[in-house]
Amino acid sequence: MARGILLAWADARERKGFARRLEARGYLVHAVGSGESVLDLLQAQSWPTAIIDADMPDRSGRDIVLILQYLWSNRHDKPPVRLILASSYTIPNQEWQRLGVARYLRKPVDFDTLAGAISVGLKDKQK
Repeated sequence: MARGILLAWADARERKGFARRLEARGYLVHAVGSGESVLDLLQAQSWPTAIIDADMPDRSGRDIVLILQYLWSNRHDKPPVRLILASSYTIPNQEWQRLGVARYLRKPVDFDTLAGAISVGLKDKQK
């Protein structure tokens, strides 16, 4: 799944809109609306990029990242996923980077900002 994106977004309207526009750009998008779904899918399948709404109702983005770190801490085959988090709270980039998050986006997120964060990550992976 070279251009696969796991999109976890709380707001259904925004989730559908982002997914539709990403698919129009050639990405394979699997969109979910819960933190539990993100955890299940990231453990079950390899995703090059996961975009996570840090303000999910059932799990915060920080919780998701910390759970993934714990689950993957003893694995030698840790999935090479690039995490992008978006939140309505202002959080210093250094804190997210310390947790292993590639990009932090401040909500509300417009599509061009989201697409830019994805394309920068894909260029970095190809180097």
